[in-house]
Amino acid sequence: RKSSNRVSYVVNNIINVNKAELLKAACCNLAESFETNPSIDVNYSDALTGTKQIKMLGLTSPYIQIVQENIPNIRGAAQTYGLTFTPGTWVESIQITKGAGSVINGYESISGQINYEVLKPFNDIPFFLNLYGSQDSRYELNTHFNHKYSDKLSSTLFLHGNTRQSRKDMNDDGFLDNPIGKQVNILNRWQYTDAQKGWVSFGSFRWMKDDKFCYS
Repeated sequence: RKSSNRVSYVVNNIINVNKAELLKAACCNLAESFETNPSIDVNYSDALTGTKQIKMLGLTSPYIQIVQENIPNIRGAAQTYGLTFTPGTWVESIQITKGAGSVINGYESISGQINYEVLKPFNDIPFFLNLYGSQDSRYELNTHFNHKYSDKLSSTLFLHGNTRQSRKDMNDDGFLDNPIGKQVNILNRWQYTDAQKGWVSFGSFRWMKDDKFCYS
């Protein structure tokens, strides 16, 4: 058996988190995938909107470089909601580098770097379905459709939807305890691999709509 958390000290202090670690909690997006990991602190940065902010080595998100498959992804103002735009079932693994990392992907990595890998079409199962519901009227649907056209070409269609429509204002301050809203997230990913010639390429098409409402 392989551990769900592995630490490598060969080049940098890197923590590898695989799907077994993500299954320990009912994580619904990338922001909630770190709640079981002690190396990253997750707390609410804004009680009004319910957005979550991560910290590493005492510094907040602007000092942490977040990349998708070594390509800078969540930067600037996108860090407020950017972590909630990637459903947890899409994530294959996460690599966490503590401290100053390599400058190959950019210069933002002051306190650390978070790199997450999305499921590859060549390795995904033909069909995946995940349903989630909670007492505070939060409901989610995740499904994947994978098809291999040939030994070199394959594609996966990721579908995600979530909604929360229950209005709760326990302290009567005019602001909802949890923002209501809904999100529809669609990703179509293609992978072409030619082992003989050494070609590996990825292509993606993505559409997302996210609505939130905070006032009661």
